[in-house]
Amino acid sequence: MPHKENFLRVKIEAGEKKYGEH
Repeated sequence: MPHKENFLRVKIEAGEKKYGEH
């Protein structure tokens, strides 16, 4: 499911960015 994979990728990117700023 590309849709699910894209969602996970976006979530990971957002998580990394959020953790990086913290």
